[in-house]
Parts: sequence; structure tokens; C-alpha cells
Amino acid sequence: KTLSEETDPIGKENFAKIGGQAAKKAWTSAKLEAAGSKGSGQYVSEWKVRVNTSGDNLGENLVLNDTLPSDPSTASIQYIPESLTVYKATINDGTSEVPAGAVKLTEGTDYTVEWNSNYTSLKVIFKDGSQSYYVTYNTTTPGDGSLVGNKVALLKNNTEALPQRNNRLIYGYVSER
Repeated sequence: KTLSEETDPIGKENFAKIGGQAAKKAWTSAKLEAAGSKGSGQYVSEWKVRVNTSGDNLGENLVLNDTLPSDPSTASIQYIPESLTVYKATINDGTSEVPAGAVKLTEGTDYTVEWNSNYTSLKVIFKDGSQSYYVTYNTTTPGDGSLVGNKVALLKNNTEALPQRNNRLIYGYVSER
């Protein structure tokens, strides 16, 4: 966190991506299996995204776009759709775990999710863009030391790209582990 001489934060965080470390954690996914993919495994990469950390009113239909790169330098992985969880929470810059007091939200009521057919792209649409959100999910991972990657971006009204911070104009962030 960057502070001014008056110790006020400089810039407001719109989104931040955390995680990607491989963990030995057994998983199953009926949705991946139904899509013709492997339906279980022993390793995952755990990902977390802070959204609208400052709680500014970013309007209705605030969209988190998350994609897994199809780059030959990274392992071919997929989201485990059943692992996606969305929380409404008061968030401080630097928070790397679900904050105390976070409220788990309900898909279809508080937000909607759109997946592509092979679960390598997801879109979370928040109905209320004036709240702070914490999103967690897992991806498959080979567990062999291969590089995995994940790209996140945030859109206001599903059209206007927002920078990672209003004082750091990065409009899409790629996290690799």
C-alpha cells in the first residue's frame, strides 16, 4: 500500500489477483466430466480475487472476467466450477484470505456466472457494483511444477475496462505460478 505524507492511501484498488500455488487437495467435478474432461484429480491451484476493494459505486453489472491462457508456456488447466465461491466483504488492500465477517452470496440472486464450454473462461456479473467482493475458486493443475497462469480484468457496465488501481493503469492482470 502506498501512503502519502498524510498517511492516506494513494489510489484505490479496483481488483487484485492472489494465489495460484499448487496444493495437494483431492477434487471432483461432475461439470468438468459432463464436458468431456477429467472429472477428478489430486492437485489444484487455489485462486482469489478482490473486487472493488474501496467499495466505490461502480454501478450495476460490474463484471469480473477471468481467463486461463492458451499459451504453450503454461500448463493446460481448467476451472473447477463447483469450487467458485463469492463473498460480500469489507476488504483492506493486502487481504489474502476471506475476511472475517464475509457473507457468502447466492448465485442467481446476488450474482450470475457465465462459463465457456470447456471451463477455461468465466465471467462473474455482480448485480450491485457498490459492494466489495472476494471471489475464490480452484483450477486443475498438473502438480508437476509446470507453470500455470490466470488473467483477470474488471468491467464497469460490462463494457468499460477499469484499471487495477486508479493510480496504476493496468487493465488486465496475469498471475503465473
